[in-house]
Amino acid sequence: MSSLVSTLLRTRVAVGPLDLDGGDLVALAPLVVSLVAGLLAWPALHAEMAVHFSGGQPDRYMPRSVAVWLVPAIGLAAVAVVRQRAQDAPAFRAAVTGFVGWVVAIAHLYVLAWNLGVRVSTLVVLVPALGGAVLLVVAQKTRLLS
Repeated sequence: MSSLVSTLLRTRVAVGPLDLDGGDLVALAPLVVSLVAGLLAWPALHAEMAVHFSGGQPDRYMPRSVAVWLVPAIGLAAVAVVRQRAQDAPAFRAAVTGFVGWVVAIAHLYVLAWNLGVRVSTLVVLVPALGGAVLLVVAQKTRLLS
């Protein structure tokens, strides 16, 4: 496992002025996939999309033009902030940025699915978010990803 993490962290990709490592790619890939999914689903989505849910029912809506772009954009911004602010070991920083990217992407895919008529439990988003958060805390406390 540690050799996989080491290999991932040694991976470098230059995108214009950005120097991304494998941890960044793990965070960015699901966000790009969720954005592409939104763009592909665009014709089938209603002009107003449910974007927030309470008790399994939508309670906030926004225009499709905002809903498809906003969540991936927020995810990219969150990953950039975490990447910039993280003072932890590179492996832990990679785990945190990856966690942020994946959770935001899963939430966006949930919103897209719901608006396409696919009804799944909000646990699809909550379990990975809460489970991942607990694992990150344990990893930090035990210095598992040092």
